[in-house]
Amino acid sequence: MIVSTEEFNHIISMYGIKSKIIKFEELQNCSYDICNMRLIYLLYTNDKKKFVCKMTNESNYPAWLIEKQSQFAMFLYKNGISTAIKLNSNGKYCVQWIKNKLIFCITLETYAGEDLKNINSNTFKELGKLLGRIHAISQAHNYRIGFSMTMDAIRKGRARSKNILVHAKQNIISRSEIKKIAHLHDSLVHIVYGILPHLPQGGVHADIGIFNNILVYNDTLTVIDFNLSCDEAYLIDLAASFYSSFYKFCINMNFKHTNIFPLLYTFLDGYTDYRKLTKIEEQNFEIISSLMNGIFYTKYIITQYNNNFQYNYLKYFNEIADIFSSGITLYTTYRKKD
Repeated sequence: MIVSTEEFNHIISMYGIKSKIIKFEELQNCSYDICNMRLIYLLYTNDKKKFVCKMTNESNYPAWLIEKQSQFAMFLYKNGISTAIKLNSNGKYCVQWIKNKLIFCITLETYAGEDLKNINSNTFKELGKLLGRIHAISQAHNYRIGFSMTMDAIRKGRARSKNILVHAKQNIISRSEIKKIAHLHDSLVHIVYGILPHLPQGGVHADIGIFNNILVYNDTLTVIDFNLSCDEAYLIDLAASFYSSFYKFCINMNFKHTNIFPLLYTFLDGYTDYRKLTKIEEQNFEIISSLMNGIFYTKYIITQYNNNFQYNYLKYFNEIADIFSSGITLYTTYRKKD
């Protein structure tokens, strides 16, 4: 879809901005078809300001949810978390705009900085601190967005191993070791489903990682892109944030995935500076960790396999099976104690 300078000027005018757009660039285009588009643009104005304009007409991303997620971003901002500043129009962050008879949800925010550089082990501690602050603020205010990602995925059957394995460029689902981890994954998901309602939960960003949605502005970590924000168990969000970051760190920095524990401890040191785990979180930490570690390790191996189609990577699926099994074993052990 082509958006003109005049149309962008109209959009920013809805937010009360009198500056004029002199140029713009497309940052992201996640469009599947004309009825499911997500576009992000960087706008430059004549008075040297920069704004990020997001527009979507995705059917599963309604205006009410975008508004709630934007409110959460500004709630964190008002409580000391550096975020991109969302602009509002007549009290609403999300406005509707029509082009070619298609209705788009629009948000506008300030430019928030550049990608992280010089990433190292200490970056994991800074990530832990940031996540710990966000969770502590959310928990202290009992913040709710009104939508759950993980619980909803489990409830509707989307949290199945086949939905991860399908991303392999060659069909490997029929292999025996793949069938084994698929069974173990789905069994552990069922266990976690029973645990989640008992864990502390509230509004979370749900997509923060060292290589994901964190920028640097004036030497401060700034959080962007709240489009997956939802109500979640803090422990799930913690584990997802670490393991997604760790395996991307392995790929981008050529780091050995076996050196996981020093970085996990560093991350947790930072997190617990701001939020201590509750007793029930400590009791279930290894079970939740097993699930999230296994999921992101699976994605990591599939990525490596897709890059060169070397079957020797598939041997690591036996390690993934051990990770899932450890979570199931721990749960069984705890049940026997009860």
